[in-house]
Amino acid sequence: MNPNNRSLITRLRSAPAWRADHRSRDRRSRAASRRAVALRGGGFTLAKQRERVSAFTLVELLIATVITVAMVLMFGLMLGSLMSSASHASQRVDAFRDARAALQMMERDVRNLVRTQWNPDPFTNPPPATTLPVTRPAAYFAVDNLYSDPATGNQQLYALVADQTTPSSGDVCAVGYYCRWDDQLHAYSLRRFFRSSANTPNTFSVMQTAGSYAADSVLYVPGASDAVMAAYVWNFSVIAYDANGNVIPTRDANGNP
Repeated sequence: MNPNNRSLITRLRSAPAWRADHRSRDRRSRAASRRAVALRGGGFTLAKQRERVSAFTLVELLIATVITVAMVLMFGLMLGSLMSSASHASQRVDAFRDARAALQMMERDVRNLVRTQWNPDPFTNPPPATTLPVTRPAAYFAVDNLYSDPATGNQQLYALVADQTTPSSGDVCAVGYYCRWDDQLHAYSLRRFFRSSANTPNTFSVMQTAGSYAADSVLYVPGASDAVMAAYVWNFSVIAYDANGNVIPTRDANGNP
């Protein structure tokens, strides 16, 4: 037999096995490719999951920024409210301190009241039929409206007081307390009018030149430059009582109510 024919017969006989082996290799190659693709896909998926856990998205960053800004604004408002409350409390303390000092000064002034001396005293009960003044009659204690208050019903308190503990001819002073409307504060402030015994014209010289009676309009002249004793005053009322608890009325030069 021709050797070439024998080789051809061998190839023909081995063709089915070769095809089977080739198909097997193809199946193994495709399986390996599918496994590689699956592994690569899983790797990508796992990588994406790890990235999603370890980082923040833009939406999450925006939400965190908004929450932080809101917390900062809230803390700022709380701090401002606390500071405002502390400031208001300090202002109230200052107002109460000024009011207490003003009341103490009023008590001191009224305690040193210098009233007109009469013979006999017209304030006795029952009052005498006739009486004569020993000192110059004056409006030594008056509740009047010398300051033109825009609100009706408000009155002012004026009095003659002793400025020194040792009596002398020139120690008498004119003092007055009244509430004046402040256009800047839009509230009333307690003012103190004071005319000393030393400045010109002093209270004693005003009383001497007033004639037979020193009226309240002559003794007390309140002005815008009077000292401010307390600010933001409202519902302020002063009532004078004697030692027996009776209300002390305002009287004129003749001792009449």
